[in-house]
Amino acid sequence: MNKSELVEAMAAAADISKAAAERALDGATSAITDALKGGDQVTIVGFGSFLVGERGCLLYTSDAADDMQCV
Repeated sequence: MNKSELVEAMAAAADISKAAAERALDGATSAITDALKGGDQVTIVGFGSFLVGERGCLLYTSDAADDMQCV
């Protein structure tokens, strides 16, 4: 499902215009993004949790150099 399909589904489910559904979706994603940028975790019960985490580097072996490199 892409954004336009989600907007259509939201509009139908809430009996609102597609424009209103798109504004609601944009507002929700903006609020989630702002919270994550601020270091918060966002939990929507029954849907999922969003958080920003740190990952270690990915190691690979270079054929040219016989050692491990981090990317």
